[in-house]
Amino acid sequence: MFKKSSEEKEFKNNSEKIQQDENTTEKNETLEGENEELKKTEEAKVEEVLKTPQEIQEEQQERIRELEMALKKEQEEVLQYCEALKRQQAEFANYKKRMDRERDKDRKFAIKEFALDLLQVVDNLERALDSHNNEENTEISKGVELVLKQFKDVLRKNSIEEEYPLHEPYDMDFHEVILKEECEGHEPDTVIEVLQKGYKLHGKILRPAMVKVAK
Repeated sequence: MFKKSSEEKEFKNNSEKIQQDENTTEKNETLEGENEELKKTEEAKVEEVLKTPQEIQEEQQERIRELEMALKKEQEEVLQYCEALKRQQAEFANYKKRMDRERDKDRKFAIKEFALDLLQVVDNLERALDSHNNEENTEISKGVELVLKQFKDVLRKNSIEEEYPLHEPYDMDFHEVILKEECEGHEPDTVIEVLQKGYKLHGKILRPAMVKVAK
């Protein structure tokens, strides 16, 4: 038992010695690393001190060039962002104008169907007035004329214009040809009779005029 205790003590001493040696080696390596870094720093300082004024100037110029290049790159990026922003603003402005035009168009032509129905009433009133013009002036014809005038005032207030193209050249955009016949004293495709008046709404065709034209 005494022999075993001595061996354990000796093993313990050896282990502590090995641990001390490892700690010493680690400390030495750390000191060597610190010394190496210190040496490099000192060498860099020495090199800096030993640089000629020309070398220092060249390094400064190189640094300035690097900063100028970096500044130029940043300026180009800012310019690109500004251009992109301008394009987006222009696109939005065009979109807004287009939407405003479409809304204005919808508002202007919202009464189109109602106006077409109203024109049938105007046509009937004009026919009634024409039939009474061949007779003596009566209270009925005066009443019809007054109502017709009121209807036409309403049409004008809503930008509905009458189209009566007698003796005018035929226009396929505003006239609908019902008949063609020979007619002396008139150029070909001249309107020689208006069978039904046409109308425009805000300058655009609402109902074409039905016409007879010369051959």
